[in-house]
Amino acid sequence: MQKKVFIQSNNRQLFGATLASFAIKKYSPGVEVEIINVDELPQFKAFANVSYLFNESEERVYDTKDLQSFTLSRFMPPELMAFSGRAVVIDPDIFALSDINKLLESDMAGASILACPKKSSWDSSVMLLDCAKLLH
Repeated sequence: MQKKVFIQSNNRQLFGATLASFAIKKYSPGVEVEIINVDELPQFKAFANVSYLFNESEERVYDTKDLQSFTLSRFMPPELMAFSGRAVVIDPDIFALSDINKLLESDMAGASILACPKKSSWDSSVMLLDCAKLLH
């Protein structure tokens, strides 16, 4: 099974993303890591100042200067992996302290996404994706 870790970032958070990548590679031999830097992607530059639905009732305008402008990139890994295998998607301030293979090989019990619950939603700063189930 193909597996990969994607670290979301922008130029302002690139140092943290690089450290996160180093930690994953140190503790998880053989795991491929890719940093998605939205400041380098034309589709994100073209999306600047465009409105989008943030949640069921809140509309936002995409701002390339936002510290977390990378947030929307968390939906890219299934396509980047040709809708196969598993991906872990993390924010640039998440650091591995042990082997991430355990997470990549977790029993997903048929789910397409695993994330931690928050008070009123889901914490998407660390997600496990079954890319084959995320064709939509």
